[in-house]
Amino acid sequence: MFSHSFAVGRELSVSQKKVFVFLFGGQSNALGWGYKQYLIDNDIPLVEPRKDVDLYYTIVREAGYLPTNQLVPLQPGASHQYQKLGGFYPELKEPVCRFGPELSMATVFRERMTNPEDKLCVVKFARGGASLYDASEWRPDGSADSKDDGQLYQIFQNTVSGAMTALEQKYPEHQIVVIGMGWVQGEADAMKSKGDEYETHLTRFIEDIRNTYGNQVGFAFSQVSPHQYMHSKDRARMEQWKMVADAQRRVAASMSGVYMTETAGVDYAVSRNTSEGGVHFTTPALLQIGRDLGNSIADHCGLSAGNVAVVSGEPVWWEQEEVVISPQADPNTYAVIRVKDGEVDNFIAGTEVFLNRDYVLNESPPAMVEGLPFVRTRIDGISFSVVEDGKLYVLTPLAQHVSLSQASKLESSGFRIVSGVSNSPLWGDLRIDHAVIYEKMVQSGESYTFGKWAIVVGASLENVN
Repeated sequence: MFSHSFAVGRELSVSQKKVFVFLFGGQSNALGWGYKQYLIDNDIPLVEPRKDVDLYYTIVREAGYLPTNQLVPLQPGASHQYQKLGGFYPELKEPVCRFGPELSMATVFRERMTNPEDKLCVVKFARGGASLYDASEWRPDGSADSKDDGQLYQIFQNTVSGAMTALEQKYPEHQIVVIGMGWVQGEADAMKSKGDEYETHLTRFIEDIRNTYGNQVGFAFSQVSPHQYMHSKDRARMEQWKMVADAQRRVAASMSGVYMTETAGVDYAVSRNTSEGGVHFTTPALLQIGRDLGNSIADHCGLSAGNVAVVSGEPVWWEQEEVVISPQADPNTYAVIRVKDGEVDNFIAGTEVFLNRDYVLNESPPAMVEGLPFVRTRIDGISFSVVEDGKLYVLTPLAQHVSLSQASKLESSGFRIVSGVSNSPLWGDLRIDHAVIYEKMVQSGESYTFGKWAIVVGASLENVN
């Protein structure tokens, strides 16, 4: 059972320096078949140890390239040392320096952190061929107590505990919190014909992770790839893979703070026609999977892709209880605006959001703006002028959704992020239906125009024509 009290993110001190811990696990593609030699040949900076990110990992039943169970700078080598016959770089002799998605995952997140005094550590344990259904492997019991968890899952938890102890010793002035988890797994359950059980096991596993390390933990996983099964002539095998892929999609859609990254397309190639087999991703594909996972957790925490400062560079949704004043507590600070072609309503569940769409707010609007007045306009955009000084909120999708997000324009207009990506979609069940919240103290005489889509919340209206 996990005993470190600093795992609960809601107990964070806003002023204290932090060590953010990024967990990572799964099976063989998490363990990693990436080659350090590829990084050297392509002059990729990830080949060099990164001193501003710590790495702590364990490996079982085989030897790791890097020393295990101790803090080292993030670098290639947190994997086995094998060279499969007929694979890439056949001239390499063992020990081979390999890595998994953790390398790019942690790097992406570190680049999006804005407080240089905060630290980051990735903690990794993975085992090839490991499933979620087998009680001797990753299968969880769903609680914070580890005694009935699968053997591999217990090793993972012991690895995390070892990392926490090492971090306490290295950073005695910092507060430590588990920031999120990356997960690359699912192939074993498909190959062992357990696809129909995968949704149950993955859901329980995520619940167990949060029971153990705190509900603040964002969970991002990569979907099994069509490249891994599309060339199979075994129809039953293909159906199992599709069951797992569909189960992963449903879990991401149904659980708050859970994100699935897709692995279709040319960026996610597998090592076909070699003894590495069609289930192992190539080195560039593993790097892309890591970037996807790292960006998903950074988005979950509200870290700006544009490196915009977010309350000392820390994930603002951890700090709201201590540093954000509830909107309902001080209504007189809100701006008065003039809008053409709009109408006012309350931002509550069941309310239609746009004049020309039938989108209805889900049951859990973001607490920061729930119940405040908002301006219902066309989804295509909104123009308004400020009549009286005050505070204003604007909701829009993440900046990565370029065609739908007004994030860049909001930031260039002086708005700042005050809440990271919403745990639940505002409507629907797609990634683009989630929103981030921007805030600005606007002044009389200012005018703003935003395109598709932006929702203005918290303002009183002088006049609606």
